[in-house]
Amino acid sequence: MYQQIPHCRRERPKFVRMLKTTKLGIKEKERIMRKLRKVMALLLTIAMVMGMSLTSFAANGPIAPTAGAVITIDDLPTGSTAQYIQIVKPNNKSTSGWQFVENNTIKQAFVDVYVSDGAKLSAENLETAIKGLMGDYEGKDNSNVTSGNSSSSSKLSSALLDISNLANQTITGNSFTTADSVDAAGLYMISVFNAKYTSIPMLVYVDYDPTTGVLTGTNVTPKMSDNTISKSGKDVNGATDNDENSVVAIGDTVEYEIRVRVPYVDPDKFGVEPKPEFIITDTIDGADYTNLENATITMGVGEQVPGAEIKVGANSHTFTVNLSSVLNPSNSNANKEIVITYQAIVTKVTVNNKAEGHVSDTKLTTGEKNFYTGEITLIKTGENKNEFLSGAGFKVTKGTETTALKFTEGTPLPDGTKVYTYDSKNGAEEVFTGTNGKLKVEGLDVGTYYFTETTAPDGYSLNDEKAEAELTTSGETATEIIKDTTEMNDTTLASLPSTGGIGTTIF
Repeated sequence: MYQQIPHCRRERPKFVRMLKTTKLGIKEKERIMRKLRKVMALLLTIAMVMGMSLTSFAANGPIAPTAGAVITIDDLPTGSTAQYIQIVKPNNKSTSGWQFVENNTIKQAFVDVYVSDGAKLSAENLETAIKGLMGDYEGKDNSNVTSGNSSSSSKLSSALLDISNLANQTITGNSFTTADSVDAAGLYMISVFNAKYTSIPMLVYVDYDPTTGVLTGTNVTPKMSDNTISKSGKDVNGATDNDENSVVAIGDTVEYEIRVRVPYVDPDKFGVEPKPEFIITDTIDGADYTNLENATITMGVGEQVPGAEIKVGANSHTFTVNLSSVLNPSNSNANKEIVITYQAIVTKVTVNNKAEGHVSDTKLTTGEKNFYTGEITLIKTGENKNEFLSGAGFKVTKGTETTALKFTEGTPLPDGTKVYTYDSKNGAEEVFTGTNGKLKVEGLDVGTYYFTETTAPDGYSLNDEKAEAELTTSGETATEIIKDTTEMNDTTLASLPSTGGIGTTIF
């Protein structure tokens, strides 16, 4: 026998139970129920339509734009050529939501700086590079990307300069309109070329609303600057003092950098003689070039410059670098940065160094970098400080070091001051005061120096106390020779007895 299954009472909706218990007529209740069924049917229809719409949206992607976005370049200098290229577009299937356009040169440029130089174009590396790029483009606020030590990423700047010549879509007037497609959203690079100026490539972000198909245009302003040469240098001796303060000691090795951007050249000039030239000339005074065979000349992101080499002039204090090989009718290297690095040894108390350049008949702004040394004057007096003592000898030490510094004696000053120049190889350890009781030591780096008396003037005893002097800059960098003065006084020897006798005679 089959077991009878008990009837299960289904709980009715609350509003139906309430309606049943309400004291209304049967017809009134039926009318209310019909209205409720209609409302429920309408709500069910709306839910089904929304579900179908969401499914269709997920299958077909965002709504395509109905019109492109207009990008306008403000303050574009007269005679400039402006070009653009899209470098990043949307990708709803990636974790970042973005991908590079299908251009392996663009992909490699960003993988090189955000992953490692020469890394493969794998999916993982490309995703790392795109995240690094979008992260460095802070806020996607249509701001310009600048180079060097600025608020923008130097990696981003390097990559953009490396691909600046790929901008191949010409901008007519001072604006362009993006294409009417989903790919029109994303990042665009704009390159501006001008014979008189250099310009850093700009990034512009085109926003996109996938539900309305609206693209957002914007205005950007190019960062134009005169095509100048910049010159910098630092002390590379590993000293504990600030190597960037422009103060060195004679005998120190300093490292210089010349930076200049490849100029834009009118393509028509390559069809006539003489062909365009790009020459850099460097001149130094107060130092000697050293190991120029180890100097480096690079362009962009570590590219070697073909055919570029340093040629020393007749007086050995001038050299030239011919960079004409980077010029071409397509201006593929325009705005890329050239960096020349070399070293020199300081030989004088002041080092003057400047770099000049020209592109055919156009002279570039000169870059200059100077180094300075420090000097200390010591004044030697007797018990009466108006009595200046000559012939007092001293050894000079620096900081906690106990080894005496060495100096070479030079020509005394007209007032009688003896002058000694720092010479660690050929100098002597003892320095002496001149006829006016003064001596000057020069060619020193920043630091604290001590003078210890080693020879007392006739009739005076040695002073056991050390004289101290400190060489320091008044600002972050020196703009002239830095100086300090110190002094020391001696006492006379004890008087001999004058009463006669054998003791005096023996003495």
